[in-house]
Amino acid sequence: MPQQLLARIVFSLLLLLPAAFPAYAAGGSDPANAGADQQICSDSVYLQGNTPAIGEGAWSLISGNAVFEDASDPATLATGLPVGETILVWEFFENAILQSSDTVVITRFAPPVLSAGNDQLVCTDSTRLEATLSEGTGTWQLIEGTATIDEANNPQSDLLDMLPGQLVLVWSVPAGVCPAQTDTMMIQRSEPPVISAGPDQTFCGDSTGLNASLDVGAGFWTILSGSGDVLQDNVANSGVIFFDGNETMEIEWRVTWPGCPDQLDTVLITSFFPPVISAGDGDIICDDSTALSATLNS
Repeated sequence: MPQQLLARIVFSLLLLLPAAFPAYAAGGSDPANAGADQQICSDSVYLQGNTPAIGEGAWSLISGNAVFEDASDPATLATGLPVGETILVWEFFENAILQSSDTVVITRFAPPVLSAGNDQLVCTDSTRLEATLSEGTGTWQLIEGTATIDEANNPQSDLLDMLPGQLVLVWSVPAGVCPAQTDTMMIQRSEPPVISAGPDQTFCGDSTGLNASLDVGAGFWTILSGSGDVLQDNVANSGVIFFDGNETMEIEWRVTWPGCPDQLDTVLITSFFPPVISAGDGDIICDDSTALSATLNS
């Protein structure tokens, strides 16, 4: 075969090699590519390496911590990643000889730790919130009730102009690549009870009825001075009896209501016992005069 014809055949075959064997085009396969760096919020991530055209690939750890579900899989799941940076390398081997490698940085963020504070029972139109957070900037949002948040980004903001009833607030903190962290707290704003121990009384006898009132809460009678007894000490219209007459009892009516100071009122009850009298015994006389023997015990 003439050398010129042979040269043409060889040249034609060389032109066909890239199409028939793409792995050898331009001197071999594509180099290893570990994928783009990733920022995550959990302790696991799917990797994004490329597939070798020839040979095999393998993941390994440079720094940090990771456990590979299948170290030869370019898209394997890596677990056990700690907070902070973990550096991994994706390597191509052919006949156990390293051909190329690439690294990827996985940065794991930890969401902030926060609390909206304890629920509150209050009896005024203002209170101080008690949120906490480990990092970042939080924001208060009122989702139920009526009030004014004095400083929406202050964990210990004052809450003003609260109307009576239930208020619900959410404390939220953005967390970068992590979902925003939130916590909820409730405030029950009460109003102090409106109460009365009733009008003072003066009467003749050893017992009478009390006439207290209250709109909410629970009431309780206490004798502050005088001798006697309240028959039902938790009933607004209880009866009261005197042990001794001609004296005044001071009685306190105390009403409790959650979140509010006890409300107090007193009443004075004055009792007079009727005098004990006797006109004396009847008598038969035979004279125009005699001595009477009446008695009086007041």
